[in-house]
Amino acid sequence: MQFKSRPNGRIIQNVKFNITGNNSFIIGIQNYLVDNFEFSRTRLNVRHKNHSNIVTLEYSGRKNIRKFYNLIYKNATIYCKSKKEKFEEILCS
Repeated sequence: MQFKSRPNGRIIQNVKFNITGNNSFIIGIQNYLVDNFEFSRTRLNVRHKNHSNIVTLEYSGRKNIRKFYNLIYKNATIYCKSKKEKFEEILCS
């Protein structure tokens, strides 16, 4: 996930998350998000010229960030605390 901030520390309004993996794995994740959580189907980005089977799924916008946050942290007992806090910082700014 990528977050950018301004020199004054405020988070830039446009936020996004991305997941990179092999084509079939990422298509499976995208289908799951589309079918179960009302994400839109997006074009997968091929970022690795030597490995066309490696693709990146990318979503942007606070609405999608909030949906993804709720998906991965709802009822979660094991997670990376710093990543969860970064999500919360973005969602509360």
